[in-house]
Amino acid sequence: MPTCPDCVSLLDSLPIGVFRLDATLQSIHINRAMAQFSGLPGGTMAADDFGRASLTDAQRAEWQRLATVALTTGEPQRFQLRWEQSGEGREVHVRVAPYRDADGAIQGVIGVALDMTPLRRAEAALRDSETRFKAFMDHMPAIAWIKDARHRYVFRNKAHQDRYGEPGEDWSGRSDAEFFRPDDAAQYAATDSRVLGTGEPLVYETRNVDRHGAGVDWRIDKFRVTDADGRHYVAGIGVDVSERNHAERLLRESEARFQAFFDHSPALVWMKDDEGRYLYANELHKRFLGVSDDSWRGKTDFDLLPHDFARACREGELRVLDSGKPLETTGSVPAISGPDRHWQLVRFCFVGWGGRRFIGGVAADITEKMRDQERVRRDALTDELTGLYNRRGFKLLVEQELKHAQRERQRCALLVADVDGLKQINDMFGHASGDTALSQVSQVLRRTVRDSDIVARVGGDEFVVFARGAQIGIVRERIANELRAFNVANAGPFLLSVSIGTTEFDADAAEPLDRLLSRADERMYAEKRSRA
Repeated sequence: MPTCPDCVSLLDSLPIGVFRLDATLQSIHINRAMAQFSGLPGGTMAADDFGRASLTDAQRAEWQRLATVALTTGEPQRFQLRWEQSGEGREVHVRVAPYRDADGAIQGVIGVALDMTPLRRAEAALRDSETRFKAFMDHMPAIAWIKDARHRYVFRNKAHQDRYGEPGEDWSGRSDAEFFRPDDAAQYAATDSRVLGTGEPLVYETRNVDRHGAGVDWRIDKFRVTDADGRHYVAGIGVDVSERNHAERLLRESEARFQAFFDHSPALVWMKDDEGRYLYANELHKRFLGVSDDSWRGKTDFDLLPHDFARACREGELRVLDSGKPLETTGSVPAISGPDRHWQLVRFCFVGWGGRRFIGGVAADITEKMRDQERVRRDALTDELTGLYNRRGFKLLVEQELKHAQRERQRCALLVADVDGLKQINDMFGHASGDTALSQVSQVLRRTVRDSDIVARVGGDEFVVFARGAQIGIVRERIANELRAFNVANAGPFLLSVSIGTTEFDADAAEPLDRLLSRADERMYAEKRSRA
């Protein structure tokens, strides 16, 4: 088969496989790419040798048939073959066509062999990639879509299909205006244009109605993507945040109820972190701290209260954190303004998310309660008419005094005084005058004794005096002198007079109070009888 050097050089320079067959189909010339392609030496060789070395019997027969058709018809022919090279299968597309001389006579067949293997591999890889992409996107719990620069859909995942449009409906090449309310579609188009124009991602939240009529809250992430040809698309991912938003609304409502409840609570309520920094304070506690704005947030008691009091508060908090148990205390607390108040305080520790510990506190103002209790206690121990201790109060206090006196080896004086002539005063001047006489006697006794002595009215007209570490004679003489001075100064219709019985408490004998009272009472009556 004649060849020209220039033609051979040209054919060898081509990156594709090229071959020439003579008109008899006996001789073949292959270029360098075809030689590499087939694994044979390049140049001219017998066609049968080439076919037996490179092709199967079926492929060789097909090749010869198509070459013959091209020679006889003058029309190009195409066929595909599977070419095994070094144990690797390759897909080859072959096109053969007759070539002619200057006079138009067919001189043989020229063929081009294209190795389609890289292309097919790329196509397979692309299909695999698309399959993986679609499988991934279809299994996403979020909706996802891609639109072109004219806002027409080119892709949407299964979640998007299930949410919007009818089952199996194809949205390709269609816009949001066909499926959503006008306001929603306009918003989507505006955000698409913004992303396409700026190239910057956009995150926002919106709400729409799906094909089932349910209102859905979405968190939308939109971003621009660009293909190999430089065409821009806008991609979007939407996460259903309806449950989150619902939970947040419930949380806000719960916090509002919490705030309203504790702001109307009669107790101080607060919460701190484990460093003692305020996280919450109700209105009453803010007034206690002396603040009306949010300046208390993140501060400690050392920033807001007297140092000594703040230190005591922190010590209590640390005890709670160390033990993990609530701590209840009652005591007097210096208010920011005004007199001291009494509080019942409960501190407790609780653990939040992540294991972080917090301190909660509730303090109730029990000042009035304490006063009421003191009033009840005082009424229970006090004689209503004279304001002195009653019998119960006298015994309660004196029994404690006797214990101290016994430990300290002290002698104590006990006097029982009975008002003389009280019945006659009641009969002659009325019971009001009798009550006046009793009150006057109580005043005389108060002026007579020391502040540390105990004076009580233990019966209708009977009074007792307990004087620790005092001599009976001196106490008795002071009472008599005070009565005389009162009668001289008083211009009333009657004179005050009392009969007195005395006894002493001996620490060595340690007699009980009832026995001392009984002995003093007997001596008082003996004195009263001696005056009759």
